Amino acid sequence: MNEVVTVKRKVIYITMAVLPLLVLVIAAELHLRAETRQWYEKKLAKNRALKNSLLIHRHSGDPVLIYELTPGAEVSKQGIYYKINQAGFRDDEFTRPNDKQTNEYRIVVLGDSVAWGWGVEMPQAWPQQLERQLSSAMPDKQVVVYNLAVNGYSTPQEVRVMEKIGFSYQPDLVILNYVLNDPEVEDGGLSWYFQANDRIEILFKGKLLCSMLFNIIKAEMGWAPKVANSAMDHFYVTHQSDLFENVERGFDDLADMTARHRVPVMVMVTPVFQFAKGQAYSWREIHQQVERLSTQHRFTFLDVQPLLSQFDSADVSFDPIHPNAEGHKLIASAIRDKLMVKP
Repeated sequence: MNEVVTVKRKVIYITMAVLPLLVLVIAAELHLRAETRQWYEKKLAKNRALKNSLLIHRHSGDPVLIYELTPGAEVSKQGIYYKINQAGFRDDEFTRPNDKQTNEYRIVVLGDSVAWGWGVEMPQAWPQQLERQLSSAMPDKQVVVYNLAVNGYSTPQEVRVMEKIGFSYQPDLVILNYVLNDPEVEDGGLSWYFQANDRIEILFKGKLLCSMLFNIIKAEMGWAPKVANSAMDHFYVTHQSDLFENVERGFDDLADMTARHRVPVMVMVTPVFQFAKGQAYSWREIHQQVERLSTQHRFTFLDVQPLLSQFDSADVSFDPIHPNAEGHKLIASAIRDKLMVKP
């Protein structure tokens, strides 16, 4: 009997010791969630671009995607018109997706804001220009390019789009537009906003803190490259940290599913638009890293940086990540030429 009483007392003591800590953790979590939400509401009030983005995006029930484009939504941002088709992508309406003609050549494009066409009108984005260029180069084929890119998506999200819907369009080729910020699932904007109510803030912010401290230690110990350009440093850090595992897993998954469907893949890398004609490109090693990974998975690889570097970056882009209409045209022509080369 005494033993039973002793056990009960131990349980009570443990409960009394743990309960305040549990209450504290729950209170802290609720506070962090409220604080996160308030922070985004303030950000929305000041950031018209993000506020307008919410007019064409919605929360996704898929935990990998986090958010998605809203079918039929439209908005004008900074003088550019963005219209989402009924399939939920920035493209013309998809006609006959399940009725493929014998002479059709179909391409599915995966990507983020570059392929999506941020800052340019929809017909100027490289997937749409590629469709027109290939149609002229292949008059015996009915070329259809399905642009399934979504602004802000990372490699895992892009591959998830392929898994959920991409194969329903019966593609003959998949083109993944790789951008140097693709290792980051949390893009600091839409993903953060739509995931704020879903994630456990204590664990999430703890992970961010540990990651930041680890990167500082790596830099101080000389384990990470020290460069003057902050953007360059950021891209090198993400490609040398465990964030790049997001890309590696995404490529693994894409290779598995496309092999099952017998669909070839092209990985096309767009550069950081901070270069001058004739000067060395500062992110060459990262492009080579992505090329090695693509080769390991038997993906065709295309780097459009050498072509674009024949110009000053200001002539082919309007910010360090996004090409302008002329840049999109050059990207489309590089893909066209790659596809037209006979093996």
